Amino acid sequence: MARKIRNKPAIAVSGARKVHRDASLIIIACEGEKTEAEYLNFSCFQNSRVKLCIVPSKEGKSAPLYILENLEEEVQKYDLKQGDQLWIIMDTDRWIFETQIKPLLNARIKKFPVQLAVSNPCFELFLYLHFSSMPASPVKDSKTMEKMLRSLLGQYSKANLSEETYAPNIQNAIKEAEKTEYGTNTLPQNPGTDVGKLIKIILSKCPVSER
Repeated sequence: MARKIRNKPAIAVSGARKVHRDASLIIIACEGEKTEAEYLNFSCFQNSRVKLCIVPSKEGKSAPLYILENLEEEVQKYDLKQGDQLWIIMDTDRWIFETQIKPLLNARIKKFPVQLAVSNPCFELFLYLHFSSMPASPVKDSKTMEKMLRSLLGQYSKANLSEETYAPNIQNAIKEAEKTEYGTNTLPQNPGTDVGKLIKIILSKCPVSER
């Protein structure tokens, strides 16, 4: 059973050194410690118009409110400007909606809305969509999703994603993710994922000369 944690106030880092930059900024806090960062660090997502700041979870603390705390702490390093965005990438398979997910739905940091890229059941669903259509029926859990992905690729490692494998199929993943249906709580139904929305935004900021 997922452990309940209390909602903690935003973190204020006194005397934090501000990081200056010319490009727009997207700060992305992730539930996972490795997989999401591996994917988002692909060279195809790096360009001169946007800086991606990836914040993995730490020390196994991956519950939604911990992810929000990690995002809050990272934000203190920057002077946010118009056009900057704050995101959280998270799964739904282990968390209780009312106490652990709902507090994130309307979260704001420095008056900037926190946008959610939620996958149901897990981030591996978006990886799976690079190579296949959206599953026709619910996927039991993350272990089942990983098994499905492994059956397509022959192997799968959370900490070693190959850009050569995934990059040619990104548009297929975005297209299939758009088939996601939503419940009354605004979260993706199983199977479904919002990650394609974030990836589409990142790619849209890439200058034509760098595509």
